[in-house]
Amino acid sequence: MHLIKIKRKIKQCIITESGTTTIFSITNTSKRRLKSIFKKYTDSNDFRFNTSEIIVKLSRFSDDILMSRSEARRILTHLGKFNRIIFDFKGIRYVGQGFVDEIFRVFKNANPSIKLITQNANSDVTFMIKRSVISG
Repeated sequence: MHLIKIKRKIKQCIITESGTTTIFSITNTSKRRLKSIFKKYTDSNDFRFNTSEIIVKLSRFSDDILMSRSEARRILTHLGKFNRIIFDFKGIRYVGQGFVDEIFRVFKNANPSIKLITQNANSDVTFMIKRSVISG
């Protein structure tokens, strides 16, 4: 049984099928449009949701530095099923060689059809990523 909040009232929803259930709410005055969400997270050919946006800032384990291969592996868990992965490095000051090597060389070599995209990376993070890609 799942609880759904609708306009500050709680209604019960009984789900009899197995699988994943996603429930969300949006205000009537929202500027978001369904087309923009589909464009960002789906393949325009078949409209399957196949993009995962990885917010690395939320995945960090200490301060503003991501260092180890094990940190990278935890972030990458179960991401091999997506076609595109977006890594947002906003707020990340520095990354270690093992961290970027695990993502941009080891993971990429094991999953060559997956497109890895970075955003909001500062010059130090960008340098380490490029260094890893060149050496791979």
